[in-house]
Amino acid sequence: MKGLVIWEDGHASLEEMKMPEIGEYQALVKVTAGALCGTDKEILYNKLKGFGNYPTVLGHEGIGRIERVGSKVKNFSVGDKIVLPFLDDTDEYYSTWGAFAEYAVIGDYKAMLEDGHTVGDGVLTEGNLAQLKIPDDMDDVEATMIVTFREVYSTMKRLGFQKGKSLVIYGAGPVGLVFITLSKYLGLSPIICVDHTEKKLEAARKCGADYTLNFDQRNIPEEVLKILPDKADMILDAAGVPSLINQNLKLIKNFGDICIYGETAKNEWLINWQDAPFCFNLRFAQWPSKAEEAEVHDEIVDLMERGVLKSMDYISDVFEFKDSVEAIEYFRNKKNTGKVAIRF
Repeated sequence: MKGLVIWEDGHASLEEMKMPEIGEYQALVKVTAGALCGTDKEILYNKLKGFGNYPTVLGHEGIGRIERVGSKVKNFSVGDKIVLPFLDDTDEYYSTWGAFAEYAVIGDYKAMLEDGHTVGDGVLTEGNLAQLKIPDDMDDVEATMIVTFREVYSTMKRLGFQKGKSLVIYGAGPVGLVFITLSKYLGLSPIICVDHTEKKLEAARKCGADYTLNFDQRNIPEEVLKILPDKADMILDAAGVPSLINQNLKLIKNFGDICIYGETAKNEWLINWQDAPFCFNLRFAQWPSKAEEAEVHDEIVDLMERGVLKSMDYISDVFEFKDSVEAIEYFRNKKNTGKVAIRF
């Protein structure tokens, strides 16, 4: 089979590699689509914290169909459409989840649990918990957004996003827009979005932002306080800019939450809470929990089927797998306005 490989110098290539072998609790998946995200960009530049193994097969937002099942698989069948297949390291290549290969693998976590396995025992992994079936009639490219939808929604629940809370959100990229859509769904109000570009701010308004502020044209603290004179209940940085922390400490209510989502550009920052309230929460959500994602899976699929979440609102470009090296360069050069997806 072929897989999309990223080398240590950051260049990408399509390479021949061995087909994955499946264990007794696993199923072989023919990958049909995948999408790129911010974590992939960190891997391209060798900046992902805790990772440095190259060459690696990219991809953690995959969709596929099952072609073969192991002897102890009980809850999957040949032909099932699933989300989140992974590829293990091979003799030739490492794997950063590896869903940009023509074949990958999932595990039947329910069967493993029934037989007494536990997460981390060498058989059952946390990733297996979120490898779940999706509706057969769901478009494969649109289905790639399930991973982002689940990551965002489960994080929102962990961070305490609730109806009636006010929210300031920095960043109107695909992830920021999903936060806005789901915040609107949950009943947060008002929602203020801050970004640099008018095109992204227009998208934020379409997704439900009540106010939009251009970072380059406005004094953001002054404008936020005009809208929220009593300050904000929640402030979310979906752009990964640690310098925003000190600015936002001046804008948060007593006992409010300042949240940072995803990998940040820097891993340290001097925090000055002179102008902050006496009590506040500074919360980092830099890595998703697959167990938490699994808990919201059915609700996310329902929201997609009801049209609350429309995948193509967040996907701007679709490439064929044969053109995936070109897709990587397009992504690296920031030509995309939304998610870049790859169809096999």
